[in-house]
Amino acid sequence: MAVYRNGLLFLTTSCSVVKPTLERILEATTAIVKQTLYVSLDPNHIQNMGRKNNQILIPNTKSLQSTFNIVYSKAFQLQNSLDVRVLLSDAKVFQTSWKLHQACEVLITDYPGYKERDFMEYVKQRFSNGLNIRIEHLANLNCDLSECIEETKQEEEEMLLTQKKVYEHTVMGGTFDRLHAGHKILLTEACLRTKCRLTIGVTCGPMIKNKVLKELIEPVNTRIEKLLEFLQDVDPCIEYNLQPITDPYGPSTVLPELQCIVTSEETKQGGEKVNDVRHSLGLSVLDQHVISIVPDIVQNETEEGKVSSSNTRKRLLGKLLRPPTHKPHLPVLPYVIGLTGGTASGKSRICQRLEKLGAAVINCDKLGHETYAQGQQAYKKIVEEFGAVVLNENGDINRQALGLIVFADRHKLQKLNNIVWPAIATLFKQKIIESAAGGHRVVVLDAAVLLEAGWTEVVHEIWVSIIPLEESIKRVMERDGLSKEAATQRLNSQLTNEERVAKANILFCSYWDYEITFMQVKRAWNDLQLRIDSYLHNSEHNECKL
Repeated sequence: MAVYRNGLLFLTTSCSVVKPTLERILEATTAIVKQTLYVSLDPNHIQNMGRKNNQILIPNTKSLQSTFNIVYSKAFQLQNSLDVRVLLSDAKVFQTSWKLHQACEVLITDYPGYKERDFMEYVKQRFSNGLNIRIEHLANLNCDLSECIEETKQEEEEMLLTQKKVYEHTVMGGTFDRLHAGHKILLTEACLRTKCRLTIGVTCGPMIKNKVLKELIEPVNTRIEKLLEFLQDVDPCIEYNLQPITDPYGPSTVLPELQCIVTSEETKQGGEKVNDVRHSLGLSVLDQHVISIVPDIVQNETEEGKVSSSNTRKRLLGKLLRPPTHKPHLPVLPYVIGLTGGTASGKSRICQRLEKLGAAVINCDKLGHETYAQGQQAYKKIVEEFGAVVLNENGDINRQALGLIVFADRHKLQKLNNIVWPAIATLFKQKIIESAAGGHRVVVLDAAVLLEAGWTEVVHEIWVSIIPLEESIKRVMERDGLSKEAATQRLNSQLTNEERVAKANILFCSYWDYEITFMQVKRAWNDLQLRIDSYLHNSEHNECKL
């Protein structure tokens, strides 16, 4: 069966008929569409064929909203990486021609006459990017819905009695990092409640500083861009006002013309506080519509029980965040991983696990100890630069005393680095050669200063381990017996988590139980083996062509 990147699911039966069968429909559809899936409900297509005016709309009801909710939540359960977008404007204003951001390669429908000329023309008219796409019937995907029973007249009347109240101007807010099913259900409710303008505050700065894995939150401009693309796809009839916010209220307590605020159960109290502030300022109180949280049935013990961005970010750990930079000067084997991270970020345990999985591990900190040994060139230069105050009684360098000096003065730290880093590089390059000779396919360079020292050119990939700064301070205090001030000073002299993550191909976080970290490592290791096999295959293929 063919697989497509982007597709359109075009359903022509009513909500009450479609709803009980959505799970089967989505199972069939998500099996062949892997990137973006548009969903269009068009039960009035027969009546609307050929009409230029007075097209029949879908009733904007609670039943319609619940249908959309099922689409998003079921699709997330089946394939959480699939970008699902349910088209809404037929519930408000008939959209003669949709201009979708993603070009569809297949249209999947339940319409029995999907090969009829009138239907084909109708599809071409409504979807300008659907002129030459393949059309599949659900029955051909082992999804036969012929036994479905049409809804009764009574059901239709009940639907019409639950028409939604619609507002000229609605407001909402959130982080909207890596849009997921929960976001999309919330945004759908806001769009269905809005006639003209939807204002959205997108949190950034101090509003996200306490978020889980905040280092993986996309830049606010990127989040706004993706949010706007989604909204313009699902409902192009609304004017959108998206703006970054650095406080809990944003535009919700400023714009007098607002009429409605949409929140989740989790942010319901925030909506109530907005109304308190508006009342105190003499502004109209907003109608509040609260959306249920979407449960996440696949979470592990460290994840939330709801569909959330923090769960999504956690699931990125141990996965490839960005493709490795091609470095033709490096041989495919040994494949060298540069593992880095701040003090007490868990690198040592990660290295232990990688070693058990078959990697050779080169500890640059231990190599640094070698360079400090009496008789080494680096030893002589350190004593010349910092004096006898950094020596023990036996003449060895007291690294703790040296550390207190350099971590308090960036200029002195750089002088030390300029002495030690080149010496360490000479040693680890020799170790890499020895590891390859010993038959190791993967070599891990455990280097806290991998990025600062400019050693990235000798590694194929950069793997980073992080923990929250507060946890780092706590671990350093316990491990090294330092005061909070001294531990903070030491960590502040290093790169930030954000600076490291910006360079990472793979990211780990050792904040939780070790078993959780080891799961991340195993995932990264297994995927790495596949990448290496692919590189070796391509290398052999290129040699054959030559």
